[in-house]
Amino acid sequence: MSATLNSRSRSILNRLLESDDPLPVSSVADTLKVTPRMVRYQLEDAEQWLEQRGARLERRPGKGIWIVYRSASREGLLQELAAPQELENKLAENERLRLMRLTFLAEARPQTSQGLGDYLGVSKTTVAKDLKRAREWFSKHGLYLKGTPGVGLNLVGDEMSWRKAMADAIVEGGTEQDFIRLFRQVQLGRDQALFAGGLLHALSDVDLHAVYNALASLERSMNLSFTDAARTSLMIHLAVTAKRLRVGRPVHISPQQTEYLRSKREYGQAKRFAETLTAERAIEIPDSEVAFITMHILGTKTRDETGTERFEPDPDLPGFDPKSVARKIAAVAEALLDQSISDEHLVSGLATHLTPVFYRLRFGLPIRNPMLEEIKARHKRVYDVAAVASEQFLLTAGMTLPEEEIGFVAMHIGAALERSREQRERPRIFVVCASGVSSASMLASRLRSEFPELDVSRTMSLAELQASTDAADLIISSVPVDSKSTPSVVVSPLLPEEDIERIRTAIFTYGIMRRERGATRARASASAQPRRQTREGVSRFADLLAPPGCISLGDEAKDWQEAITIAGGLLQKKGICTSDYISAMIRAVRDFGPYIVVARGIALPHASPSQGVEKPGASLVRLASPVEFGHPYNDPVSVIIALAVPGRDAMGELLEDLTASLLDPRIRESLRVAASRDEVLKAFRSAGSGS
Repeated sequence: MSATLNSRSRSILNRLLESDDPLPVSSVADTLKVTPRMVRYQLEDAEQWLEQRGARLERRPGKGIWIVYRSASREGLLQELAAPQELENKLAENERLRLMRLTFLAEARPQTSQGLGDYLGVSKTTVAKDLKRAREWFSKHGLYLKGTPGVGLNLVGDEMSWRKAMADAIVEGGTEQDFIRLFRQVQLGRDQALFAGGLLHALSDVDLHAVYNALASLERSMNLSFTDAARTSLMIHLAVTAKRLRVGRPVHISPQQTEYLRSKREYGQAKRFAETLTAERAIEIPDSEVAFITMHILGTKTRDETGTERFEPDPDLPGFDPKSVARKIAAVAEALLDQSISDEHLVSGLATHLTPVFYRLRFGLPIRNPMLEEIKARHKRVYDVAAVASEQFLLTAGMTLPEEEIGFVAMHIGAALERSREQRERPRIFVVCASGVSSASMLASRLRSEFPELDVSRTMSLAELQASTDAADLIISSVPVDSKSTPSVVVSPLLPEEDIERIRTAIFTYGIMRRERGATRARASASAQPRRQTREGVSRFADLLAPPGCISLGDEAKDWQEAITIAGGLLQKKGICTSDYISAMIRAVRDFGPYIVVARGIALPHASPSQGVEKPGASLVRLASPVEFGHPYNDPVSVIIALAVPGRDAMGELLEDLTASLLDPRIRESLRVAASRDEVLKAFRSAGSGS
């Protein structure tokens, strides 16, 4: 495809072609009356245009930019530029809006409508329309534009929101793979001007190579390996941090949160990272920023279980443990799918994924899943199962998983489903995936399902592939790889039909199946059994339910709020809770959705013990007519079991035991048909006895 130029990029080329010497970017900008940033941005199109005509653009820090003529001549290029051009490469609306947002975020100074129009090459009318959309975008990020007569528009907001917005605006400019490729260029020490003009032009005054080197040193000191996607995201946030510090905008973190972060071992590692970055002469980093960096390190995804092992009990949630939550999610998914999937890979993969998720939610860090819509469209059933299973995270951590994270959980569950199929002898395949452990697992398992003749022996990042000395017959990757000795195929992590056909073609083309094979590689996968209900736990619940007046059969309720009120009223009459606890149970469903509907037809309303629990107790109400809670699978609800237990740990353990017992269809049926209080108690005591 031939590159086209707008009037500004043609003017830049004309200026360079007319000069016999290298020109500083600032000199070109002054001549054209634009900012140096816009010159760098437009150079991307100019460079492509020159390459197609037998010339190239050269850059050198401290010297400037100039054109090197290979098969092209200066006169020929000038003549072509002077010729009329019908098609111009004008900025698309979305890109224009992104540049406008980045201008406010990166410049940190007032902007005028005239200046924005000159910068973007549009009229004042278009600027006014774009500013309206920019205000809406900034508002969603907790920022707003404040106008001052005679000065211009200033962007206003707290520093944490500013940094999140800037990172989002940068990320919106390209795909995950685009940024991974760019930072590979940074890793190789390429001239920063080569990529600072495009997706990263807002960070053109940050020494990205120094940031990358310090980040690599951090990984080594922590003995961890971040996923390619996570490393890229962390790189952007750290570069934004350096950018903001250069303009004197440090972040503020509350003393309580700072104290919490200081207690983490990652704080010391973040401090060493700051010292490394300072030694690279990139930027001075104050202590407040060390805490901010610690937040991002804690929230960064790792490739293996070493990330889980660094998790320390949270003082506010001492009962939260990633592996325990992973087992609960796996158990619920297994019950909903009615299929054995809870293997070692699923539990360890989920636990590795949930560890940084816990911190991202705790600190309000951004969460992105570029494959979410594709997951919903191609794997709706698995996504819906993941949404229900993920409620176990809320029950334990008190935080709702957003749909982006539910999408990642769905990928783990989908991978476990694919793994459950039998595999045969196969050639050796390496899977390279940049989006993280979950997408690598999903892709590897899809490959095992679609190509049982292949031995999908390893999943790895790009960096691990480059360092590996092992041999493979074929590399299947979600990003382009540089491998001269081994054939490779680039696919989507979700492996759509067209990618399946491309792999089949590669297998045939490279004659992979005709190669001599050694002994069959046996598949070894130890099962990790999810925690089941304990007899003591279920029996203890039956004891809480046993006092007279705690069970009521045949009540009428017009909606779910009234149903919870009836069950809570039984607790209040027994002096187990106050009216505040009933309100808290209702408020929890309004705030977080119908997560309490844990099995078909059964809801478990509860709230924090601190919101009105006086002593341990439980109640059970069976409605004469079921009501809707809004749950996608388990509505309508006829059995409401309200639980009130002092102490967060005790509540979590009892909920776990009770939920596991209610997944048994025999117990659910017993509760549905029980004719008396004694029959209800018998159903739970039989579960507790193991009969």
